[in-house]
Amino acid sequence: MTEFRAASARYDITPDSPQQLSGFGPGSIERVSTGVHSPLGVTALVVDDGETTVALVSLDLLNVSRKFTAKVRERVADLDLASVTLAATHTHSAPYIPGEFLEVNPLLSYEADTTEYVDDVIDVTVTAIREATTNLEPATLRLGRAENADVLWNRRGDGPVDPELLVLLVTGESGLRTVLFNFACHPTITRPLSTLVSADWLATAYEMVRNEMDATVLFINGATGDVNARDSRTPRSDEEAYECMETVGREIGETVLSAVADARAGEPLSGDITLSRRDVSLPKRELQPRSELEEEYAALTAKIDAHGGDEVAPKFQALSSDDPRKEPLLERWYAEERIRLHDIGWEEYVTSLTFIECGELSILTAPGEVHAQHGIDFKAATDTSALLVAGYADDYISYLPTEDVFPNGGYEVRTCKFSPEAIRRFRAAAYDLL
Repeated sequence: MTEFRAASARYDITPDSPQQLSGFGPGSIERVSTGVHSPLGVTALVVDDGETTVALVSLDLLNVSRKFTAKVRERVADLDLASVTLAATHTHSAPYIPGEFLEVNPLLSYEADTTEYVDDVIDVTVTAIREATTNLEPATLRLGRAENADVLWNRRGDGPVDPELLVLLVTGESGLRTVLFNFACHPTITRPLSTLVSADWLATAYEMVRNEMDATVLFINGATGDVNARDSRTPRSDEEAYECMETVGREIGETVLSAVADARAGEPLSGDITLSRRDVSLPKRELQPRSELEEEYAALTAKIDAHGGDEVAPKFQALSSDDPRKEPLLERWYAEERIRLHDIGWEEYVTSLTFIECGELSILTAPGEVHAQHGIDFKAATDTSALLVAGYADDYISYLPTEDVFPNGGYEVRTCKFSPEAIRRFRAAAYDLL
């Protein structure tokens, strides 16, 4: 049997000063934090089989970026880690982390300077990885699973959801425990105009598992680009939203504990850690000529001005559906995004996928908002008994819908930066690794 070593470390990254929050458009909203509903953290799990050492890091943020990941990896290069995966949980109530693909989208980009906060998070992430690596001890790893379809809703209506929740239970020789859980669900129950820092429904799930297990807990989000927690679009007051978060968090926390019980009943994982990577070049979406987009932008501006102007833009989420400015405002943001994409400076974007195998568990990283059907398809193709799809990992390239939904439009398709050919290449690279 493989002799694993493992350790984890968690640090707080809750901002101690007001910060521009991320995740809900339009980018003209100065959604600056006014307090804290629940803390944010960065948690590193490091696992070693005697030959290969890998680090999995979960951050309670909307996203990480390629630049962010590169800085962390550079500062832990001396640790001889075969792989460092940084995965954002994708809460929409954490400070803004700039990234190329957010800055292209006028709904999600902000002029606010969060450099000091970002630098602090990088420092803490490096500290967590170093601490976990230093504290490696003999450990057993067990895999558990449970299902919960009740909390999931595909926002495209008839689209699929993946109800499987996977747990990796790590028990060190000293008795220290770590619970890593993977589930495909957006943590986006907070309201677009809410100003409290929050890990969303994760906060309640974290607390439940910590209290029950006396364990370090980390979450790796899955293929959840089109999947929200149920009823997440129901209009609510802040108080009602936080109550809903707690309800969903408790239900998911109970599912995590069921998966932990399943893990405890199973045999420890055995097998060497193996690692593969694939670079994939993703072609940019086909765009209208820039001059046509500028004309479209100007026509939409004229329509908005004819009905009173765009001073309501920061309150877009609160506009009534019959306000004549709501639709042209949204269409103008889409036009502006295509103009920015014209000017981005590349025709194909090179990103990478990582595949890790550890006995009967395998992990596939994806650098964006991967739609649920991708994850379901990848799970069906793997040779291991369990595949953990790690979304929002190492980079953020926005949405990766399935090719069949492109003709149907919708927000995810309209803000996708890539062509259907890019989706084919992404899937081919994933299948190659699997």
